[in-house]
Parts: sequence; structure tokens; C-alpha cells
Amino acid sequence: MTLATRQIPMTNAPDADAADVRSTDVLILGGGISGLSLAHWLRRDNLDVHVLDRNAQPGGVIGTLRKNDFLFERGPNTVLDKYDSFDDLLAGAGLDGEVLRVPLRTQTRHIWLNGRLHPVPMSPLAFLASPLLPVAGKLALLREPFVARRDDDETIADFVQRRLHASWVSNLVTPMVSGIWAGDPARLSIAYAFPIMKALERRGGSLVRGAWLRARDRRRGAPSADAPTTKARKHLVSFRDGLQRLPAALAEPADPQRK
Repeated sequence: MTLATRQIPMTNAPDADAADVRSTDVLILGGGISGLSLAHWLRRDNLDVHVLDRNAQPGGVIGTLRKNDFLFERGPNTVLDKYDSFDDLLAGAGLDGEVLRVPLRTQTRHIWLNGRLHPVPMSPLAFLASPLLPVAGKLALLREPFVARRDDDETIADFVQRRLHASWVSNLVTPMVSGIWAGDPARLSIAYAFPIMKALERRGGSLVRGAWLRARDRRRGAPSADAPTTKARKHLVSFRDGLQRLPAALAEPADPQRK
């Protein structure tokens, strides 16, 4: 795979230099994690793949800064290894020996609000006692099952505010989306960024009922109708040199001796 960071003129442009005309099996525009991952899988099928990106550093919004012996993530800070395909991606990139995994269930997330760090509530009682949401935001859960279902796509912010409350967007969802996608919930699609959330609404008519139906399926051992099969034990994943190591490894020229 080749990652190019300069513009290549179209072959039908009148001033195109013949030396810049080339052919490839697949040309991918954008060297973010999606483009690089796609290039990796295509390369495994022995296709000639080129990735074009305007930035010198691969990875899109993923970026790691080391300063004073600390690592700072400019965008997403971890990856959730829900699927076996992610392990295949790491092995193909030669990162097996650099990966750091922490069991998801042992993690306590915190949000900075009003000058203090607050743990993200993970149980009904903790949720009721948490200062992260005002009373109106907590009472919105009682109203949620009666909010009409909407089948078409919408932004994450519109979805959460429609089904719950504006405080959910500002105090909980925006920090979460920033950590996962390094994006703006007012611009990201709920159907593509969090498809399970949209699937819960479509199946149950509400998030509460949809979550109850999904939990019932799990108790019965039935396959989930709204998501592909995921690992039973999930981990948060990063690397010794930060998350930037993943796109950097995927962008490296293919090593003919590495399978």
C-alpha cells in the first residue's frame, strides 16, 4: 500500500504531466482509520492500493502527542475491541506486541463538569444521585418510552434531545462522542455512529423498551437482531506509543516478509 500526501492531477487535465499518470487497482481518498483499514483488507487480497490524503500524518483525527513523559491524545483515546476482525487488523499491522488492553468492565469513566470530575453513573441508583444531569434530565427517562419513534436518520444531538433532554447532549453525550469519534454530535449521524441506539428505537419504539428486549434476548441466548455478534469480554485498547501507532502502522509500506 502507498500513502501519498500530495495532489495527483487528473489524467484528462490538459496540463497533466505524463510522468504523473499511473494506474492502480483501488484508489482511496482519505487516510483516516477507515481508509487505511479498507486498504489493509484489500491489500490482503493482493490488490494494488493507493491512499491519497492531504495531511502528512496518517490517521485523520487520530493523533498522539508526547510531552514531558506524558502521552496526550488529540482525538479518540482508545478503541473498543468488540469484534474479532479488530484482532485480525492488529495482527496484520504487526502490532500484537505493542497493544495495551484493559477490561471494559473495570473502567470508571469521569466527566469534568463545573470544576470537578464526576464518575459516569453505571447503575440506576448512581444515575439518580449523579450531579451530571439536572432533575429535568433525570425525569426525561420517565417520558422517553412515550416519545414517538422516528425511522429516518438524524444527528446524534437531535436524536438524544428528542428522546431525552438537552442536558444529556451537553453533559454526557458530547464528552462521550468526543472521546470515541473526536467529532461533533450535532454533525454526526446516529444511524452510522451509534447504530445500536437507532436499532433499539426501531425495534422497541423507545430506548427503554428496546434495551429491555435486547436484554431478554441475551438471557435466552438468542442472537441479537439489531447488531452483529460481539465478543463476550471486551477491552479498551491503545498502544505503548499512543493510538496514533495504529494508523501509522497501517500506512507503512507492505513488508513482503510479513504475512
